[in-house]
Amino acid sequence: MSESQRERQPLLSSQSQDRVAVWPIIHMIRGVSAFYSNTPLSFEALTAPDLTYTLVRPLEEKYNAIQQAGNKSVVFCFLLNRTYFIRDQNVATGPLSCTRADLCELLAIRLLRDNGNSILDLAIALTTCWPVWTGADPHIVQTAKEERDGDLEERIGNALEMAIISRARRFIKVPPCQKVIDEIWIGRCVYQAESSHSILSDRYKRTPIHFYDPHKAPLLDHYRLKVPAIRSVLDYINFLILFILFVVAIETNVPHRINAPELAFMVCGLGFTLEKLAAMQEHGIKVYSKGTWNGFDIAFVTTYSIYAFFRIYGVAYHKHWARGLGTDFLAVIACLLFPRLAFVTLQNNLMVLSLRAMMMQFVALMLIAAFCFCGFLYALWTLSRKGAGYSAGTIAWWMLDLWFGLDASGFDRAFEFDVVFGPILMITYACLSNTLLLTVLVSILSNTFARINEDAAAEVHLVTPVHVSRF
Repeated sequence: MSESQRERQPLLSSQSQDRVAVWPIIHMIRGVSAFYSNTPLSFEALTAPDLTYTLVRPLEEKYNAIQQAGNKSVVFCFLLNRTYFIRDQNVATGPLSCTRADLCELLAIRLLRDNGNSILDLAIALTTCWPVWTGADPHIVQTAKEERDGDLEERIGNALEMAIISRARRFIKVPPCQKVIDEIWIGRCVYQAESSHSILSDRYKRTPIHFYDPHKAPLLDHYRLKVPAIRSVLDYINFLILFILFVVAIETNVPHRINAPELAFMVCGLGFTLEKLAAMQEHGIKVYSKGTWNGFDIAFVTTYSIYAFFRIYGVAYHKHWARGLGTDFLAVIACLLFPRLAFVTLQNNLMVLSLRAMMMQFVALMLIAAFCFCGFLYALWTLSRKGAGYSAGTIAWWMLDLWFGLDASGFDRAFEFDVVFGPILMITYACLSNTLLLTVLVSILSNTFARINEDAAAEVHLVTPVHVSRF
């Protein structure tokens, strides 16, 4: 069969997947997890000998019998339920839901190990996208169609993606899962994520996972460029070229026109932007955002789009302010490309992996603190109306100096706001912003790094499946 004929024929019949009852298994697991785990327990308590032989082992044998009967969706169903339980953020029910999520992860690990004799069975259990509505009652399907406007073909994902979304580090770290991930990474096991939203790819075709046979493959097989190990090297080279073009473009920038280096950077940046937008649409923002440096990519796409718009508009219509603003945004891009290059180069470094979590907590705490300190700003600005006459921007700048410990100009002018309330507000603000907040921030970030460092191997192993799912 020729290559063109192979491209046109259906790649995988959906009959085998449609015969697997997924919906009843999902709700059976949810009911069993809620019935047997009604006390908050740690993962270590769930793996203790007493619960292992009285709870975990009987449930494993029950669902393993279903799996051995041909239903390979059991692992996916457990991880899907873990995702459901882990989203419970209620203070009263959160610890109990966390226990149920850990129980689902533990059983998923044990059931995956039962497939360890066959790498193909492991790959099918991890990478197959199961239709979740299969096996549901007709009235449930009809109700779902009415709520979703008849669209029930929306892709849910596979077990590997559910593990990424729910951050099931223990599941990803086990040898059977790592074996499949390593085989996919080096290209020995050919896997391609399904998506009905793909823009530039042909992933809407259902391609079953299979082993690569170099003896039957053509000499120049362009599909090998999709192998994650090869694709990661190509992505690194592409980004390095983008980085070099950016430096050349900003150093040779001509304000009144777009020269050749800047045009080359625009073209390369446009390709990078389209690739990231396609990846976000194809895999979903939840899976895409799990990457260590994908936050920088999203910020780059936004900043680059603004830069390109103002720069092209200013040059085309001879608008001096637009040309200058575009150049300013070009300079801002440097704040994103330099750390992104460092993150890609040191992608498996524990400090780099910790920075993502610490930066998110840092930004969240700073935003909360800034909103709370707006009360001090409003109070001081109101007091200054009586005679001092300082603007809100000037007062905010003095407060920022106090916050970061740079200058004490606000203290010197505290009495100008009010003889009584001015010094009290300034001293209280300084204690909260420069002493208490700093202590809390150091404690939170230290705890985050210690928690990640405690299970460093799992954090490192979590990076590879995220890359595999992106390619």
